[in-house]
Amino acid sequence: MTEGNIVIAVNDTGISQNIKDKLLDSGYSVIISPPKKEAALSNILKNDPAMIIVSPELDSNFSGIDLIIQLKDKIEVPTIFVSTNLNDEAYKKAKALNPIAYFTYPFNIENLFYAIEIGLENYYSRKKAKAQLLKSLEGIKENNNSKDKFMSIISHDLRNPFNSLLGLTELLAYNIEDFTQQEIKESAISLNLTVRKLFNLLTNLLEWSKLQAGNFTIEKSEFQVSQIINYILDVFSDTINTKQITVLKETDCEITIFADRTMIETAIKNIISNAVRFTRKGGTITISCRLEGNIAKIFIKDNGIGIAKEDQEGLFIFEKRFSTEDTNNEKGTGFGLLLSKEFVEKNGGFISFLSELNQGSTFIISLPTNQS
Repeated sequence: MTEGNIVIAVNDTGISQNIKDKLLDSGYSVIISPPKKEAALSNILKNDPAMIIVSPELDSNFSGIDLIIQLKDKIEVPTIFVSTNLNDEAYKKAKALNPIAYFTYPFNIENLFYAIEIGLENYYSRKKAKAQLLKSLEGIKENNNSKDKFMSIISHDLRNPFNSLLGLTELLAYNIEDFTQQEIKESAISLNLTVRKLFNLLTNLLEWSKLQAGNFTIEKSEFQVSQIINYILDVFSDTINTKQITVLKETDCEITIFADRTMIETAIKNIISNAVRFTRKGGTITISCRLEGNIAKIFIKDNGIGIAKEDQEGLFIFEKRFSTEDTNNEKGTGFGLLLSKEFVEKNGGFISFLSELNQGSTFIISLPTNQS
């Protein structure tokens, strides 16, 4: 059975009916068109058929051939010509259009039916191959666009931390004798923070690029959320203390989840990192966990800068990625959240958030607690 109609426009009623009956018996959907060029054209354009069976001559010499020529610019449909008389000129003109077959009456209708089946099979194979090719080309185009944007981000977003490093190291290299011990210590701390930020940025960029290339493996195991959160808070303890941020753990997060530990650690680390960066001096970060059935929910809340309503829709979309200045007037890349989202989703979870400008944000990570 075909996926579409077969339009028959043959200038012999008996032949047309015989073809129709044979096709209907075999489960095909058939439309009989009046044997006139304009009527056939209207039927074909209206019904978008899977095949056309047409006479070379309809209401005038070679009008059936002219019909197919006219359709070539509009749709691609396999065609079989059925002629009621032998006409060499008509055959040559029809042959130039590369039809499935050309039959001259009298002919064996079984042979016509075989030609229809073969023609449709080839047509649908080509159609499927074309769709796959277009999909592949679209994928290549998207990958190229992503690579272009990726390179643009690397060249732009790596420049600032490197400029800071160059400036600080240049000062120390050529003017260290003019610095006090306290100033040297402060410069070293600033260098350390810059290097940490640069390392985190590079890590996120590399992990994200591996995801896009499909070059990663997921190794799931059971582990407690509290272990990861305690480790991450320890990593950011210096910055938390420097900014005098209060971290409240409303619950101990003694919840066991089943996921890739490295991926989830990176995801939570990026979100806590953002909370620390965008929380003002003396602010508060609240972390809590809740179990809902077989889903563990991790809440990371801050009372920091927040996200403008118009920016929230594109927060997890690569093409709409935007930069926001943190409390040190430094712009982020947005890659941390993108990576967190993908890592969490690869482990069967999802990220949601609530945010209000100048009031703060709450990010919720939902993850399965067991293998099912």
